[in-house]
Amino acid sequence: MISNITEVMETPREAQNDEVAQLAKNCVYHSSFAAPASIESLYSAGEAGAGRTFTWIPEGQGSHARQAAPSADEEKDLFVKYNYARWMLNNIHTGRRFADDDEVELWRRRLLDTRSQIVQANMALVLAMVKRVRFPNVELDELVSEGSMALLRSVDKFDVSRGYRFSTYSCRSILQSFGRLIQKEAQHKRRFPVQYDTELETVDQAYTPTVDAPNRKELVRTILTENLADLTVLEQNIVKQRFAIDSPPQNRKMKTIAEQCGYSTRRVRQILKKALQKIQNAMQVCTEAA
Repeated sequence: MISNITEVMETPREAQNDEVAQLAKNCVYHSSFAAPASIESLYSAGEAGAGRTFTWIPEGQGSHARQAAPSADEEKDLFVKYNYARWMLNNIHTGRRFADDDEVELWRRRLLDTRSQIVQANMALVLAMVKRVRFPNVELDELVSEGSMALLRSVDKFDVSRGYRFSTYSCRSILQSFGRLIQKEAQHKRRFPVQYDTELETVDQAYTPTVDAPNRKELVRTILTENLADLTVLEQNIVKQRFAIDSPPQNRKMKTIAEQCGYSTRRVRQILKKALQKIQNAMQVCTEAA
């Protein structure tokens, strides 16, 4: 699920430009911005390779020598660099500073690179908070995903001039995001109190077949190939993987399909149920026409 952070960083260019503009607009001002020469020296050191990089090493990767977290001074430098890039871009966007395209791209790259470096240096905080909580009805990947987004929001809002460490601020924010996730899960269970949906487990037997098995299988393949059921690309992909159509003869589990599609297992079940209903309606139309 750490790929969620990478996906946020590797969004399409237009969407990324909108995100950068929003980040620049909400920059956190620091008193050191009045002395830009000292901040430029931080960028020069990092771009020359003199600055230390922080790489989060997941557990179970065969390395017990985990990279140390940034010190208080290194953490301060990272956030000053990040917010200074946001401040400069905001000045450019609001017309208080004139800059050509090369300078805009420079500050944009500095902003995203520094933000990514901060996230990588503190990614272990998300896993540490996940281990502290026990929610039996919430999947681990959902907690990690929610915690990762909370970490990103914390990076954008943290004010290093207040004197406390980023971990103090972000851990509380991550735990609060877990609480909101649990509230959403509880609301969903109150609205849909079904623990076991037989239709999802026996979807291929949820209707009375009007044709024999071989012809029914061929009819389903035709419906998918010609998209007679008007399925979306995502629905087609989930159905084909779930029932091993145009793939090796092995039905995939919902969890595996969900990880590949980037959705929760519950959401994949909902999409599959909707797609199968469309296929069933298309089969009825085809059999009646025949």
